Amino acid sequence: MPIKTPSSRPRWHIFRILAFEERRAEALKEYLDGRDEVSLAKVNYKDHTLIASLLPGAEGRDVEEAATAGGFPLVESRAPLDSPEGRLEVALLGLTALATIISFLGTYYGVVTGDAAMLLGAFMVFICGYPILKKAIRDALEMKFGSEMLLALAIMAPLPYSYQFTPSVYYASGIIVLIAQASSILNRCIEPRFRDMGFFLPTMALGENGGWVSLEGVKAGDVLRVKPGFRVPADGTVVEGEGLVARPGSCKGTRVKAGSMVDGGSLLLEGEVKVKAARDKGESRLKRAALAMEEARRPIEVLLSYPKSIERALLLVTVMGVSFVLIFFNNMMSAVAVLLAAAPIAALISRPLSLFACSLAASRNGAGFMSHGSIERMSMADTVAFDGLGSVVDGASLAGIAAAEGHSDGDVKAAVEAYRGDDPTFGDAIGMEGGYSLLSLTDASRATAIHDSLISKARAFESQGKLVRYAFKGDELLGVVAFDLSVPGDLKASVERLGRMGVKSVLLLSEEPQGVSEAMAKKAGISVVKPRMDDEERLEFIAKLAASKNVLAAGRGCGISRLAANAAAVTIKEPAVGFEGLEDAVCASPVNVAGLLSLSRKEVKRASEGMSFGFYFNSIAIVVAAAMLVDVEIMLLMVVASVAVIATNSARLCLSRLK
Repeated sequence: MPIKTPSSRPRWHIFRILAFEERRAEALKEYLDGRDEVSLAKVNYKDHTLIASLLPGAEGRDVEEAATAGGFPLVESRAPLDSPEGRLEVALLGLTALATIISFLGTYYGVVTGDAAMLLGAFMVFICGYPILKKAIRDALEMKFGSEMLLALAIMAPLPYSYQFTPSVYYASGIIVLIAQASSILNRCIEPRFRDMGFFLPTMALGENGGWVSLEGVKAGDVLRVKPGFRVPADGTVVEGEGLVARPGSCKGTRVKAGSMVDGGSLLLEGEVKVKAARDKGESRLKRAALAMEEARRPIEVLLSYPKSIERALLLVTVMGVSFVLIFFNNMMSAVAVLLAAAPIAALISRPLSLFACSLAASRNGAGFMSHGSIERMSMADTVAFDGLGSVVDGASLAGIAAAEGHSDGDVKAAVEAYRGDDPTFGDAIGMEGGYSLLSLTDASRATAIHDSLISKARAFESQGKLVRYAFKGDELLGVVAFDLSVPGDLKASVERLGRMGVKSVLLLSEEPQGVSEAMAKKAGISVVKPRMDDEERLEFIAKLAASKNVLAAGRGCGISRLAANAAAVTIKEPAVGFEGLEDAVCASPVNVAGLLSLSRKEVKRASEGMSFGFYFNSIAIVVAAAMLVDVEIMLLMVVASVAVIATNSARLCLSRLK
């Protein structure tokens, strides 16, 4: 670990925080300020960024791992200007563009000639093209021959040719380097999805005396402190303090006090508690869910580049073409043309361009994808499951009240008016201001005994397709309240669009009774309904479904069932609290799900078309160049034209709409 001393010069790094809530951001700063890797941490939760000064010997990856150990998800920013490497690439891009223009003007207008032109060409190859040459040399030493080798040969080929023949084509090296640099910068702009999936189960805990300890050394009975914004590190019992705790996979905040049981991985929203660990090493019953997440959320990244077999085939054909024109015809110009034709520009530019255009189209419509792997996962979906009634409902209105004995309708209505959340199913209406709460039958039954007459009235409401909640003030039951739920007006058309796109089945998985579940499904145009399924049952159902089908599961941010199953996960309306970065996409409305699926398929199609076009272009161009049908200048024009075709095809994605 680096030592914090006045002589240690910090280095600033920028990280993207995947936990957006202000209290979590403050807890992250407090946690990192106590770590040896970080000299100073500054958090801007509104911009979701952490600026940390790292001491010598520490890297950005060390900070990511330290944050993960504390239960905080963050990734180092890869925007072009946020790192020294990124700034260097942007500077090289500008220098390469300037050098290429000067070299082109020197060839055709005599601006730069002779030794000056040769030095300019060497500058473009060995300085501007240094990252490409470095990778090619490294691959050669490791006996790996592929796209980097082809690129290196393409940028070096114009040097010996231009030294011996006229007109010089030094600018050809600059054009190839320019496209490669643009591809690298685009890749930096595309944030990768968070890869360390178990972050909601921390491996570090705050000891009773205030120091951070590894959970590996925790014994059953040890007391651990939990501050607001931090996660409960282990299953246990609260022995001191009280607070509001959100269990993983739930929007509901539950009040805990001395004697309350808490799950490891739960998020402490407010208050401060001390927890006695139930088992050695901080074992949690949610460990299985964490392992399921880690396995299910593995990135899918097929269209990253040409398959290695194709790269080797292109390299072999290139060597054969160059050998043919040099041995039998001693034609240096055609040999250079073959090397330019073999440059795998499509593999470099097709994927980042299509993904960049896809991301712009999604953000323009108020949505977003996490990574190219996320898009590929979504594009394969043939089944869509809306996870939870809240995933399709956008509003609730008071429809009926049945007061308990000894209470009035006004008492019940006061509980409704006290609710300040935004969940139309009132999943987070526990521990509201004034001690009020609105509970489902399951939660209400745990709180108190409910008279049969009140349950009968509740079932009468449910039979009419209404959502029923039991109103409490503290532990006192006030009565039953019923709500009429609504869905977005164009959701039914969106579900029909899914059918036209080839989606075989659309389902609604609901924790609510059959009456209200079927009523909402009918309004949304969904034919298959699975009512009365709790979190665990929905998780198992989606996992079982995903074993034989490609499933896209969409739901509000609080649930983890779609994240822990092998399905593409879409978060609707709000980020997955504590699970940010695990979803494949985010959107503002269930209506957008069909559009996201359509957009993901278009992106994969564009990327695949670009790869295919590039492969066929490389193959045909090599044959044409080896047959000595074109010179270097025409071949270079063909290469630039191929990139223009791919860019135009990808850019069309920007015009896509989600509705």
